[in-house]
Amino acid sequence: MSRSALKKKVLPVYNGNQSHYLTGCENQKDRILKRINDTVAATIPDSIYLAIDGWHSDLQDTVLTGQEKEEYDLLGREDRRREFISSRRLVKLLVKDLGLDPDLFEVQKDGLGKPFGIYRNRRYNLSIAHTDEIILCGLSDEFELGVDMEPVDREVADKLRDRILHEEEVESLQKVSLIQIWTIKEAVVKLEGRGLRNNLNEIIVEQVKGDEFRARLNDQKKARVCSFEHGDYWISLAHYQ
Repeated sequence: MSRSALKKKVLPVYNGNQSHYLTGCENQKDRILKRINDTVAATIPDSIYLAIDGWHSDLQDTVLTGQEKEEYDLLGREDRRREFISSRRLVKLLVKDLGLDPDLFEVQKDGLGKPFGIYRNRRYNLSIAHTDEIILCGLSDEFELGVDMEPVDREVADKLRDRILHEEEVESLQKVSLIQIWTIKEAVVKLEGRGLRNNLNEIIVEQVKGDEFRARLNDQKKARVCSFEHGDYWISLAHYQ
């Protein structure tokens, strides 16, 4: 049995005023993607939760705490502000959906900028990704995690191939698109929480089967990665084995 204090295993997607679930309950009235129910859910630990939402704006008075408003005011660019508001909104929606009080959940960052949550003196591991005005959030009170997301049709310049691939991967991952490999490795980088200190080509990825991958870092740490296609996006979730 999972040690997690969180209540439900679901992957909610918040679109406007509606939410629907990608996995968790077969009789959900809202839309369920069968492929994720049948394959991806089996490779994601019970105490890890993912949620997706679009960008929002003009919500600071209803979404942000006093401290978050101060952080928001320091952001100069409008896109950074929208991203900030949207990510905080999504975290609060997910926290509420999991049975916690969003008003008591604080998003903080460590010394290297890796986010985490604090709720009633308990730490929650948190990872956030964004692309094309879409926000992805991963949350767990048991596993350290990292998430990343990119459009399936995003092209990666050939000149970046050597910066992404380790020599061991050139043949072993030739059936995996470069943009998917990019999201896998970025998720691992976020799991590590060391930012630019990680070079993508120093992370060695191998495909176990289907959506399941393993990653080995140069310090010999190992991570499991679930990488799957949802709509027009590759989503990758990494956590330590």
